[in-house]
Amino acid sequence: MKIKQMNYDSVTIENIENAVKTGYITGIECDGDNKALIVSTDECKRIEEAFKQIADTVYVICEEIKNKLIKTFYNFTDILNKKITKKRFIKLLQSEGIQRNTINEIIKNNKEKYTYSRYSETLKKSEGRSTYDRLR
Repeated sequence: MKIKQMNYDSVTIENIENAVKTGYITGIECDGDNKALIVSTDECKRIEEAFKQIADTVYVICEEIKNKLIKTFYNFTDILNKKITKKRFIKLLQSEGIQRNTINEIIKNNKEKYTYSRYSETLKKSEGRSTYDRLR
């Protein structure tokens, strides 16, 4: 029984040696009349099963990575939405080099909660530059 045929021209001795080293292919038949190499059906099924096992393992690993990333994302949003005190908010802005008068304008008539997310947005709006750029 033959399942897979390959033309002689497309196969090198190195390809055949590598295929035999895997242990899934024990023999390759040579058809001289048709200039083809033939691999039997049962050996192709063993190779297919091996690839399915590899695919299943990779799938499980990717699922675990996905779950960890989702968990990390939710933890990050919890941190950003965590309430902080007005005093802490002011101290954080001062530590970024924002002047007291500017801070007073920011907190004047405040209706929003003080959170790390709001702190980050305030920094972006106040100078439009990163901390690194403000220090230079």
